[in-house]
Amino acid sequence: MKKLFQFKKILNLNIMPNSKSKKSKQPVAKVEKPVVIVTAQGASKVTNDLKPRGKDKAVKRIMKIMENHEGPINVIDMHNVLDLFVDNAEIPFQRLNGIRICVSWVGNPDGEIGRALVPDMKERIKSGQITFGIICSKRGKRPKKNKRSTDDPDGVNRNICMEPGSKAYIINKLAEWSKNEKEEVYFFDDAPDHVNSVASLHIGVHTYLVPRGDGGIKFLEDLCDELQKN
Repeated sequence: MKKLFQFKKILNLNIMPNSKSKKSKQPVAKVEKPVVIVTAQGASKVTNDLKPRGKDKAVKRIMKIMENHEGPINVIDMHNVLDLFVDNAEIPFQRLNGIRICVSWVGNPDGEIGRALVPDMKERIKSGQITFGIICSKRGKRPKKNKRSTDDPDGVNRNICMEPGSKAYIINKLAEWSKNEKEEVYFFDDAPDHVNSVASLHIGVHTYLVPRGDGGIKFLEDLCDELQKN
């Protein structure tokens, strides 16, 4: 009797998933942007927490500088503050006692502005305007009203940022490394969120909001003259 059907061997097939089916979203790990330390020896990328690791000597180098310096700690912003003066000019901050450090915020240290800051800081180190520079990328957010919040309905606290990689965190570290814990710290910046964040440290930092525009230079000249007298 003839067979009506001849069965073939069934092969194991890889069934392709339906392209229209929703894929489960996996959380994407946020990549932290580095902090860049600029000294007379060069520029180095380090982690936001400013902890010395491995063979990197940049953090250890500025820690040693802070341990050995004398007088107040003067922390100066770059944009609309230090860059009001050319890199080889005598600046008002040089009339002040103590160490001068430039701490500048940029959105991306590896971007065009961040890369341009490195040679600028090097020239200012060479001319004696500053001892070293630090480039960071963390800052507070703009205030935003939140009716559901009982503690901060106007969202003012969004303005405050003391996370690793922020100016407030860096200044706290600089003061911590200083051999004299009672040493005074002066902070000059044109951004209210940076000034508010540093003031929130409660370590006795003297903060100064520098006006933007043509009045910035005169403000700094007058302010440094006044500080020099004290």
